[in-house]
Amino acid sequence: MKIGFALSKVLITLGIIGVVSALTLPAVITNYQKQVTVNKLKKVYTTLSQAVKLSEIDNGEYSSWEKYPDITQTEYSQKYWQPYLKILKVCKNYRDCGYSSNMPFKYRDETLFGSYFPATSYILQDGTYVWIMTTHGGSADKRIIVDLNAGHKPNLMGKDIFIFSRNSNSKIEGADGGTNSCNKNSTYAVGSNCAKKIMENNWKIPDDYPW
Repeated sequence: MKIGFALSKVLITLGIIGVVSALTLPAVITNYQKQVTVNKLKKVYTTLSQAVKLSEIDNGEYSSWEKYPDITQTEYSQKYWQPYLKILKVCKNYRDCGYSSNMPFKYRDETLFGSYFPATSYILQDGTYVWIMTTHGGSADKRIIVDLNAGHKPNLMGKDIFIFSRNSNSKIEGADGGTNSCNKNSTYAVGSNCAKKIMENNWKIPDDYPW
C-alpha cells in the first residue's frame, strides 16, 4: 500500500511538472529566440558602423563618396564596403547565398519585398547576409538589407530580415519604414522599421512587437 501510495504521488508530481512545462516552455523558447535575434542584430549593426568608419579613413567623408549613376552598385560595394567587412562569400546570384528564388524576402504581411536579388551582396563570416542597396539618386546606400541567418527561413521582415539606413552624417540607423509598420496590430504590416523599433527600445523587443 505504501509503495502504491508513493508511486501515485510521484505520478501526480510528474503530471503537474508536465503541465507546467507545457504552459511555460513555449514562452521560454520564444524569449530565447527574441534574445538571439536582438544579439545578432546588434552585432551586425556594430559591424556595419565600424566598416563605415574604416572606409572613411581611406575614402574620405561619406558625403564625398561617389553616387549612382556615376558608380554602379557592384563598384560601389567593392570600393566602399567590401574591404572593410569580414566576408565569407561574395554572392553574385541568389543561389550563391543559399536562397531558393530570385525574390526571397517577404514583408510582415507575407507579400514579396519588391526587389530582385542584387548583382553583388555578401555573407559575412558569422553567417549574416548583407545587401548594400543602390538607389537612383541620393545616397547610394540609403538602405542596407540584412538577413541574420542568410538563406534559411523564414526570410520575413522583422524576424530575420531587417533594414538599416545611412543618414547624412554617415551614421547607421534603423530604417524608418512608417510609424506603425512594426506594431503587432497594425494594418500597415510591412515591418520595414523593425530594426529602428528595437534600437529605440534600448535593444529590446517591446511588447507590441509582431513576433
